Amino acid sequence: MGTRSGSIDPSIVLHVQQHRGMTAGAGRDSAQSRIGSARGVGYLGRHAADSRSRACRSPASPARLAVYTRRVRQAIGALAVTLGGVDALVFTAGVGEHAGKVREAVCVGLECLGLELDVQANASCRPDADVARHGSCGRILAIATREDVTMLQEVTQVLDGNRTELS
Repeated sequence: MGTRSGSIDPSIVLHVQQHRGMTAGAGRDSAQSRIGSARGVGYLGRHAADSRSRACRSPASPARLAVYTRRVRQAIGALAVTLGGVDALVFTAGVGEHAGKVREAVCVGLECLGLELDVQANASCRPDADVARHGSCGRILAIATREDVTMLQEVTQVLDGNRTELS
C-alpha cells in the first residue's frame, strides 16, 4: 500500500504509541496514512503514494527499491505456495499503471513460478496489458485501477437488493 502499512507486527503500533505519547486515534491514523511503501521505500514528491508523480517513479535509492521488491517477491512466493501455483500476477494502482521499472524489478527471479516478463512489452505498456512473455506459464498483467466502477457496481447491487426487499 502506498500509505498504509500492509503486514506488520501489531505490537509495533502499540510500541510507537507508548514511546511517542500518541493516543489510540493518532496511532491508528499514522498506521493508515503515514507508514506505507511511499514512506518506507522513500518515494519523493508531494503525492508520495501516487506513482504517477514524476518524482515518485524513482525511489530515493536503489537499495530501497531492492528492499521493496524483495518484500513483494516474498509475498508472491508465500501466496504461490499457499495457493499451489500462480495463474497470473496482477499489478494495479500506481505500480500497475505507471511504474514499469518497479514491475520489472519485482519480476526478477519469478521465472521459477512460471512468470516470465517480456521486458520490452513491460517498458512500453499502457494499463490493461499482458506483459508476460509469449511462452510464460503465468500471465503478468498491468491493470488500471477502477475503484469508481467497483463502487458503482456495489451501490447498484445494494439498491437492487433493497428494491427486491421492498416488493
